[in-house]
Formats: sequence, C-alpha cells, structure tokens
Amino acid sequence: MSEIPKEIAAALVGYQQDQAALVLDAQGQRSAYASLGSIMTQIKEAADKHKLGVICLPKHTEADGWHIQPVLVHASGAT
Repeated sequence: MSEIPKEIAAALVGYQQDQAALVLDAQGQRSAYASLGSIMTQIKEAADKHKLGVICLPKHTEADGWHIQPVLVHASGAT
C-alpha cells in the first residue's frame, strides 16, 4: 500500500470515528437491510465534516457482475 498523506489519514480517522451503526430501514424477503439511500445519507454527513466526498461508480467484472465501487475523494484532490 502506498503512503497516505497526513491530511488524508487524519480526515479518514476522523471520518471513521464519526460513523454510526447502519440503520436497517428496509425489509427483504429474509431480513432487514440498510437501503443505499440510507447508507449514502449517513456517509455524506460524516464525510462533509472531514472534507471528504464519496463517488459511487458502477463497475462490472466477469466474476462478480455489476456492483457499485465507492471512491473517497479528499478536498486536496487525493482519492
């Protein structure tokens, strides 16, 4: 893993400290789960405070099919 700049490391540590447990706000056939909207709202609240942005990119692989790949972006421009 490459070295993470100090400002980004500090932002990520603060971000993780501010994360709360996920709220299971939707019901599936077998269990409750956190909807994508709920997850993104929760991420955004903590990320804004620490100058982080979140981009969710669609990604396709032969092994896994389609899924969402989240990317954290710091105000400094680093990802």
